[in-house]
Amino acid sequence: KERIYIISIYIYICFYLKPTLPNFYYTLLFYGLITCLFLLLLKNIVLDTMLNYYNRNLYTYFILFFVFFLTRRKG
Repeated sequence: KERIYIISIYIYICFYLKPTLPNFYYTLLFYGLITCLFLLLLKNIVLDTMLNYYNRNLYTYFILFFVFFLTRRKG
């Protein structure tokens, strides 16, 4: 359930914020950073049994804040 939620946010970031980056290299760097971040999040949520519910919620809030910051910056 959490995996689907995170992947949907990832797709939203990729498609919604694509026009905001004029330079090709910035776009590459941005997608690279986002992909690394989401791979780390997926690894932590799926594989790491030491994470409890509170930590997962912190990750979710971090992602939502990140999306909010980027969308505010666009407008």
